[in-house]
Amino acid sequence: MPVALETLAEGTGQRDKHVSEVANEIGLINILHICDYGTPYKNAEALYAYADYPASIINVPLKFSDGSTLNLKEAQQRFSRPVFGGLERLGVIAKGSIEEAKKAVDEVLENAAPNFILGADCTVPGETDWDKLRAVIDYAHTWRETHKR
Repeated sequence: MPVALETLAEGTGQRDKHVSEVANEIGLINILHICDYGTPYKNAEALYAYADYPASIINVPLKFSDGSTLNLKEAQQRFSRPVFGGLERLGVIAKGSIEEAKKAVDEVLENAAPNFILGADCTVPGETDWDKLRAVIDYAHTWRETHKR
């Protein structure tokens, strides 16, 4: 007998939450990654089902299938914890030049909360230029000193 999609989703959610609870109990830092790799979320409201999952840090998608977006400060406010991400895994970090990636870092960090952690929204493709990644990481590590407000 087939299982209703709602029943399957509810059971999966309960298991996911339990895994997050256990990880939070045994780890010093627990990052809740809400992945949209296989199936994009319709909008930000769909993410808020995870708002009560225990975690130190949240990593969420910022663009949705309905064309809407979520900004980093709103994500941090809605989840009440620091946000990790800001760079699209398939965007300039993977396909652009070093200068384009640095410009994206500028845009993200100029609008991020002080306790924000810069990173990709998910796994960066394996064929991404590692020298570019290193250059962008080095740039980000000195960003607050070189971009004083």
